[in-house]
Amino acid sequence: MIYYLKTIFSDELIYKTFTSLFGSVLSYLLSFIFVYISARYLGPLIYGDFIFVFSVVNILSIFQNLGLNHGIVLMLSKKNISDIEKRSLLSYSIIVSTLMSILILFFFFSAKELVNNLIFKNLELTRIFFYFLPTIILNGLVEKYSNALRAIRKIKNQVILNIIISISRLLSLVIIVFVFFNTTHFALIFSYYFAYFIGLIFLIIQLIKFGLIGKIISRFDNNSILRISIPLFFSGLVSTLMHNIDSIMIGLFLDTTDLSIYKISLQIAAFSSFILVATNSIFAPLSSMYLSEKNYIKLKSIYKNATIISTIFNFYLFSIILLFGSNLLNFFGDFYSNGYVIMVIISVGFLIDSLVGPAGAINISAGYGKIDFIICLLALIVDFTLNILLINDFGLIGVAIGTTVGILIQNIFHFLFLQYKIGIHPYDKKFISYLLSSVILLSFSKFILDFFYDPQFSLIIILFFSFSILYFFLVSLTLFKNYFYHKS
Repeated sequence: MIYYLKTIFSDELIYKTFTSLFGSVLSYLLSFIFVYISARYLGPLIYGDFIFVFSVVNILSIFQNLGLNHGIVLMLSKKNISDIEKRSLLSYSIIVSTLMSILILFFFFSAKELVNNLIFKNLELTRIFFYFLPTIILNGLVEKYSNALRAIRKIKNQVILNIIISISRLLSLVIIVFVFFNTTHFALIFSYYFAYFIGLIFLIIQLIKFGLIGKIISRFDNNSILRISIPLFFSGLVSTLMHNIDSIMIGLFLDTTDLSIYKISLQIAAFSSFILVATNSIFAPLSSMYLSEKNYIKLKSIYKNATIISTIFNFYLFSIILLFGSNLLNFFGDFYSNGYVIMVIISVGFLIDSLVGPAGAINISAGYGKIDFIICLLALIVDFTLNILLINDFGLIGVAIGTTVGILIQNIFHFLFLQYKIGIHPYDKKFISYLLSSVILLSFSKFILDFFYDPQFSLIIILFFSFSILYFFLVSLTLFKNYFYHKS
């Protein structure tokens, strides 16, 4: 077993994924506490209001980004670019992003009445929106500098950044709520400002250390990063809309208290996807490097490992949500207990995402940004259409179905295009064997749990540990030797 573990962690992707995974788990737990305090102590109305505003600002932030987040990773990860040019490209990206943020602020602050009448139709929500809107400047800076660390594969520093931001946000909320007894929207707004500011200070220190802070050099083709980024802007816009369309639709057609139920369900369901996020944070610069070197054997190997790692953990966490999700929701209060079905439906979408793996990231790194945009646009149209058709009759469940089907469409087409152009996939008989045995184990565990109408806490604990031990035994039996010991 020790030999297998040494073999596993000798792979750069796997080692750095687990490093990133540690940070993702800790950041998620801190975010979970933040959401718990927000939902339970500020109440569903205030928390729902903030989520609606946050989703709108999140969509607007993509316009200051212009696809530069992806462009920074793609350009700064190349070996044939000098350090001086990397500094110039990063500084140029920061200037462009900041100018775009200022233009967005000027436009919206000049049209306050229009914003209220067309979007929020509520003076309180509009007021919250304008208090929170300037965060797009800080968020833009944090994203650009963070992606610079990602490009040069300083994963440990990126992990520390995420933890610092999560701690800063949680700490400020705790002080405001429990020391100053402020349970208004201000508590949430200030927490984000404070976290972004602390994160930005850390990033600047780190980038000075790694020699990535410098001035723009005119002799370099700095516009090259825009030529790469702008086509990706449209994909980023569509992707951001997909991640926020559900919140926008609920805020417009239902109620912000319904949005708080949906967000809590999403927060728990998202726990099943953090391993994929951790894997993708390392995968993008590696895939870009191997594609530029035309090293398709290594590319196939890291794609296989990334997909398998994410699926192992995602299926396990999906199973925990399916089996014990209602108990997790009760932790937030009785008001949120109706979100179980929503949570399971969304978890299915995250599971599909992990089964396909970072196929979309490979397509983008290979220069097929336009195809990625078309696929994402198709998924968004399906998602939006289903939301419109289902939200009135099925409420939050209809929104969850639309989101999950959109994820399914996006992943199927990403995978099919990858097969058509490069012809790599992570699946074989052993992987299918793992999936079938895991599904059988989950089905049996669900049957046992449902057999007891109202299981005691002790029985839930026994089932939890029994399922966990059996699941990872199956993983060890079907995957570890075949994928990580005999690596491609």
